[in-house]
Amino acid sequence: MITKTDIKRFLKEDAPKGDATCRAFPALQSDLCEFEFISKSAYPFILCGAKVVEDILNVINAGSFHITRFKEDGEKIKMGEKILKGKAKISDFLLAERLSLNIIQHLSGIATNTSAFVATLNDPKIKILDTRKTLPGLRKIQK
Repeated sequence: MITKTDIKRFLKEDAPKGDATCRAFPALQSDLCEFEFISKSAYPFILCGAKVVEDILNVINAGSFHITRFKEDGEKIKMGEKILKGKAKISDFLLAERLSLNIIQHLSGIATNTSAFVATLNDPKIKILDTRKTLPGLRKIQK
């Protein structure tokens, strides 16, 4: 799917100097925080990318994160449903948070649209495969 090298490249591009909040408040860096990913979407969607988010969190600091997933990729998620929760050092979580949310939202959008296409076609003889209209660097996980 996505490699540690990919994730490190994403993080370097997204936050080349680390998290700005932690640079501004260095005393926070070693404190622990608890976090939850909860759907705020007014529309139900198909979850995709929960495992990638877990991979991102673990690449930043393997062993630092303790994650519990409540939903798996492919499940329909409604507003207010908890997707995952965890505990980590604040500095690690803040570095991972924006990239993780962007990835899970992007991939869930693709999965939700694909699910709607399949439902509209409603024909088991037709298979939706994939497209070349993917983003460089994200092709593996978009497909």
